[in-house]
Amino acid sequence: IRKAAELAFGAEVSANCGTGTLSGYGVFFDVDTPDRYILYRNCNGADSEGYTITGANPDQIVETLFLDSSVEIGSVSGGEWSVSFFPPEPLIALCANDACSTSLTTVTLTLRSISDTSNTRVITINAKGTIDID
Repeated sequence: IRKAAELAFGAEVSANCGTGTLSGYGVFFDVDTPDRYILYRNCNGADSEGYTITGANPDQIVETLFLDSSVEIGSVSGGEWSVSFFPPEPLIALCANDACSTSLTTVTLTLRSISDTSNTRVITINAKGTIDID
């Protein structure tokens, strides 16, 4: 999550977006792929969209990051969400199912041990980009 923010606010603007325009970077989590998450370039030229792989200017995967083999994503608020960072403001967009909204003020992700699913850590991100781990 911090890497996406660093790329966005570090003015990494020379990246390839195909025919689209780079507007920021984000991280996408999906409970249906509990062993990984995606660091992506937002390529629609707007600062109000989460991760999307369809349409005229789909986002580009920078890296698919795999969790340690002993850990998995246990739950994701809304089933899937992304957090996108857009320079130079900085502007942070929290998006559920590619729908970004100013009413979405926090998102949570629960990581859990595969061998003991009661052993969890909850990651909360708010609309200002603050990341808390409990």
